[in-house]
Amino acid sequence: MAIIPSVANTVYGIIYDTNNDPLSSVTVEAFDKDLRSEQLLGFSTTDAKGAYSITYTDQQYASREFKTADIFIKVYKEMSTITVGKTLLGQSDINFNVPKNFTLHFKVDNTPIIPQSEFDVLFQAVNPIIEWSKIAFVDLQENDQFKDFSFLSGETGQDEAHIAFLPVAYQLSAKAKIAADIFYGLFRLQFPTDLNSLQQITSAKITSGINAAISQNIISVRWAGQIAEIVKKLQPS
Repeated sequence: MAIIPSVANTVYGIIYDTNNDPLSSVTVEAFDKDLRSEQLLGFSTTDAKGAYSITYTDQQYASREFKTADIFIKVYKEMSTITVGKTLLGQSDINFNVPKNFTLHFKVDNTPIIPQSEFDVLFQAVNPIIEWSKIAFVDLQENDQFKDFSFLSGETGQDEAHIAFLPVAYQLSAKAKIAADIFYGLFRLQFPTDLNSLQQITSAKITSGINAAISQNIISVRWAGQIAEIVKKLQPS
């Protein structure tokens, strides 16, 4: 019987929740699938960005495979090597005969992964600079004294016009107790940028605007289940 060398292989990727946000601190287990059985190859815990990496050797699967490993992953809520007592969040499809280093991104409801929304990408690009500079979003300006929008655009590569919506969105957020994302999405669809004017628009049009911002991935789908509550807050009593 030939001796199979211990060669390292890696399966890695990012785990997403149902809102397409990276899912941190969950357990990912990688398996090799055979005709009527499966073998655990290893496990890992996702980091703050939802990333995981699992290393395994040829010896763990080669005696049962004709080619390379047939990989699938399971995602659990708690970190443990014992399946009993854990909550299964999702399981991927089988990926047959994977290469030595294999990327497997996975969304826990097994639906297609939608890229992060425009607002989330913009926030993540701009926020570290703002935090380091100790400047609040509401205080960003573009005038003779301060060139915040143009600087942030040059530093991050983000659209200056989109950055200019951020201070207004955060100002209205503080007044209306509604997430800045919502106002940003409405502004991007040419809704007025002052609260009084927004409050004069019908609930139906505001609802349609938020839905459009979600469908165009300007803001995250996480807001889809909260639209009625958001509209109610926005309308004057």
